[in-house]
Amino acid sequence: MRRVFWLSFCMALVIAGVTLAGVVPRLVNYQGRLTDPSGNPVVDATYSVTFRLLNAAAGGTLLWQETQNVSTVKGIFSVLLGSVDSIPPYVFSADSCYLELEPLGSAPLTPRSHLVTVPYAFRAQNADLLGGLPNTEFAAPADIDTKIATHTAIPDAHHSKTISASELIIGTLAKERLPKHAIDSSNIADASISAQQILDAPGISHTFDALIPISSTLRIIDSAFVVVPAWGYVLVLASGWFYDNHVSGGEVHAVISVSSSRVSHDNYYSARFDVLPTAPVGHTTETFVIQRVLTVGPGQLKLFLLGSMLSGNEFPNVQDVHLNTIFFPKSYGEIDPMSR
Repeated sequence: MRRVFWLSFCMALVIAGVTLAGVVPRLVNYQGRLTDPSGNPVVDATYSVTFRLLNAAAGGTLLWQETQNVSTVKGIFSVLLGSVDSIPPYVFSADSCYLELEPLGSAPLTPRSHLVTVPYAFRAQNADLLGGLPNTEFAAPADIDTKIATHTAIPDAHHSKTISASELIIGTLAKERLPKHAIDSSNIADASISAQQILDAPGISHTFDALIPISSTLRIIDSAFVVVPAWGYVLVLASGWFYDNHVSGGEVHAVISVSSSRVSHDNYYSARFDVLPTAPVGHTTETFVIQRVLTVGPGQLKLFLLGSMLSGNEFPNVQDVHLNTIFFPKSYGEIDPMSR
């Protein structure tokens, strides 16, 4: 009998051990959920699934494929894409890349999934070469400092004893070589530098449209890394919606929070999702919005969007998750702590 599969999924790069330092793992962690047309998980078993990467939402050119046997638990399965046939780095150099799944005995599932952001980190492997040249082709900062000092010491050198901003390369001129107070306000013309040129701290925005399962184990749903250039405030806005396929007698008590810790919830900045046994049977959804304002100083700030079950015998999902952060310097104005 032909089976019909429906799928929900989430993806992330695998941070896996590799045999050579600096080698980019060519594996993608893929988690999905197989259901029947009514939305019920398939019977727990092993299913043969072919995974393909193509360069278009329909039709297009096949970039890579492999077939794996996946074992389901309540319809959920996890695989490492690329563990059978390695994924070439050029796959994610294309302008667009789509994932297609075809369970054995079923037509390819549609629509294909558009891969964005994280899998393109495969292209970071190109950083092993700079313009196609190995790092041995570039001079070390210490060698540059020595040659500059030697050349400057020649009394009749054919150059001016000044360096323009366009001639500076980050990291080649140590701050110790600049005399203290060598540059003051008299060296900068009034209104020649705008506030935008002094401080440019764009916001960070992440979006996930996949179903992300929540269990009793604390899970990092998303994270944001913010480089803070000065004293000010970081506005954090997290939103999305909970989803649960409620059955008779089932119960859900789950929580989502924005926390500076990756191992514990911040209960003050959180949203709860509760489904009682008396709730109507079927799909239950509920939106969540978490807003937080943090007072920050210069440095680095890491924020985590966490999710976990508090209690219950059903396991909900979150979907359409948005995590947005934006920095505002104190020069833009003060925020009353009581108004946050």
